[in-house]
Amino acid sequence: MAKQYADKLSTNDKVDSVFIVRNKHVRITKNNKSYLAFELVDKSGEIVGRIWDKAEEMSRLFKDNDFVRVIGIVESFQNMLQINIKQIQRVGQDKIDIDEFLPKTTKDIDLMFNQIVSIIEGIQNKWLKNLLHAVFEKEEYRELFKKAPASIKMHNYYIGGLLEHTLSVASMCMEIDKYYKNINKDLLVAGAILHDIGKIYEYEYSHAFDYTDRGRLIGHIVIGTQMVKSKIAEIPQFPAELEMLLEHMLLSHHGQYEWGSPKKPKVLEAVILHYLDDMDAKIAGFQKMVEKSQEPDKKWTSRSFMFDNKMLYKNSNIG
Repeated sequence: MAKQYADKLSTNDKVDSVFIVRNKHVRITKNNKSYLAFELVDKSGEIVGRIWDKAEEMSRLFKDNDFVRVIGIVESFQNMLQINIKQIQRVGQDKIDIDEFLPKTTKDIDLMFNQIVSIIEGIQNKWLKNLLHAVFEKEEYRELFKKAPASIKMHNYYIGGLLEHTLSVASMCMEIDKYYKNINKDLLVAGAILHDIGKIYEYEYSHAFDYTDRGRLIGHIVIGTQMVKSKIAEIPQFPAELEMLLEHMLLSHHGQYEWGSPKKPKVLEAVILHYLDDMDAKIAGFQKMVEKSQEPDKKWTSRSFMFDNKMLYKNSNIG
């Protein structure tokens, strides 16, 4: 059975293929009838799946992150493609080529990591440089950092996504002092490289993308801060104020309490990091929404949670 990829499906296509299940829920229609809703994921992206009959019974056959073979037909609903599923069956992981299901950055992972290393070598502050060396000298941190996604669904949600996002933010931070004065560039760049380091333990990405228990209960902001502080503790006489400023940057980089930030940015470098981090995520998220919009004749995407559930205009790149 040839693999049918989510991003190649079109309205009225007949589907008989294997996907990963994500975000499975039993829901109720306006007519008070239950149905089963979930996402079907492979390395190309995802498509909505719907089972309209015997929802509760069918729900017991599989769970989130299972591999399933689905048979159905592609339909369009509210400017979004979905598979109306007639048959579904769980598939054992031993019968799966995992490379067909985990999306991966199109960029060279080792090259990107070497660029991060090059940025670290350019830092003048010996304490921050020693700290960054200590973090990435730990093989477990280094290898997980290369693999982790930057998010589950919002932006850069693929193998190597965290590395790609981190390099993008750090590279912008390297240039910001050309436009503004009185910036502690070393502190800013160190904060950029470390701001999402906790995501290596927040997410599960061995065969599907999901949150770990630690990720759900603690979150990457606190996990990352704990990781950095444990490495600082190994560096004798690390300056207390520098530790405090770096810790503040990690704790405040989401910028708003409602976005999960324990603190709001109160240091110039923390303010810059927050806005560059948010900008990079928003641009990547916008471009991914346009890319995965499965009806090329439409000018608008489906609604985006990242952009307050708004539809996004796709055709701004005109002559």
